[in-house]
Amino acid sequence: MKKTVNPYEKKKSTKRRRITRKQRTALLCVLLAAALLIGLAVVSRAALSQAGSDPHAGHNHANEHSSANSGGHYEGDGHNHGATNAGTSGSKLRYQLYKSGDTYSYAIYDAKNELLLKKDKLPMEPVKMPANDSLTLVYFKSNEQGYTVGETVYCDEKNGRISDAFHGAIDTDGVRVAYCNADDTAIIVQDLFDKKAYYKEYPLANVYTDGDYSIANGRLHTDKKTVTVSYLIGPNPTTDTRSITIPLYE
Repeated sequence: MKKTVNPYEKKKSTKRRRITRKQRTALLCVLLAAALLIGLAVVSRAALSQAGSDPHAGHNHANEHSSANSGGHYEGDGHNHGATNAGTSGSKLRYQLYKSGDTYSYAIYDAKNELLLKKDKLPMEPVKMPANDSLTLVYFKSNEQGYTVGETVYCDEKNGRISDAFHGAIDTDGVRVAYCNADDTAIIVQDLFDKKAYYKEYPLANVYTDGDYSIANGRLHTDKKTVTVSYLIGPNPTTDTRSITIPLYE
């Protein structure tokens, strides 16, 4: 039986296609260009690695929120290298961040170069950011008795003063601040810079305190001068929350 031949089917060529001299030259140029790019990448990576290992190349997260830097003095151990930040324009405060090994040190000075606050052996780099139109906050995390504790310091750069370090700070209106007590069983409202001027505690009913945190969230209501706080309720670890509205002014 004869094989049916399709007249429209092209015959496959059995001849090998030879690479022309022009094609060979173009291929060689492509290979040389690729080798050049790889060499440049290796050199760039080596330069970056050398810069990253420079102990004098300090990094200050606070610089991302500021426009002015200045030199300064820090009572370190002689092995720390860091950066100084002068705060926002017209600020009467100066911030210094140092890194030594895997830990950080942070200091705040006033316009007279007096040390206002110093934190050492911090496991994470502190965060500095605006709290509102008139205040800057610095958030620290530190290890205390095997627990990671978060604290917030409010900075009045215009008048060159800072607040105490508040555990579990919720919010502030610039005059008073709401924050958690040490064991998260009460909310405290006090004057931001003078505890003697105003201080009051508001206990939390049936709060769950056996987990990593108790306060779910908090919100400041500037129009009503109140703070609403949502917290986990116990005794079992659940996601159930209860809210309490606390007056900033009575």
